[in-house]
Amino acid sequence: MTPIHGQHHLTVKASADDVWQAMRNYGDLSWTEGIEEVVVEGEGVGMLRKVRLSGAGEWILERLTARDDASRTFSYAIEGDGMPGFSNYSAHVRAEPADQGCIIHWECRADAQDDAVEAMQPMVQALAEGISGLFAAQFNNNSDVDHE
Repeated sequence: MTPIHGQHHLTVKASADDVWQAMRNYGDLSWTEGIEEVVVEGEGVGMLRKVRLSGAGEWILERLTARDDASRTFSYAIEGDGMPGFSNYSAHVRAEPADQGCIIHWECRADAQDDAVEAMQPMVQALAEGISGLFAAQFNNNSDVDHE
């Protein structure tokens, strides 16, 4: 297995506190597309978010592994074999105050099968960009500030 990662940073014209209030509600995925159903088990760090994508029969199990209101961060990890082609997926999300609003940082990591790294690296990057972009869109007037 080979480690791969993706990251995306977006500026939105909303305060970091407003963004964090939306972000910290780990069970709410109403801002995204392509999700058929979400079931939440538990509360706080350790809670499980079960996600079924539209047209897919399998559940993706995402566990909240950390959340810190003071630093406006949370982390989560996909359990089991929820994402084909890679394993040990985890993400770290942060809302950082900025002069004109807030910067949303979305970083993810996973392990890809050695023979699939070339195909999986762009997929993990696309996940970081897509998820952060959908989240940022709810605050309107978003623009890329750093696209890595």
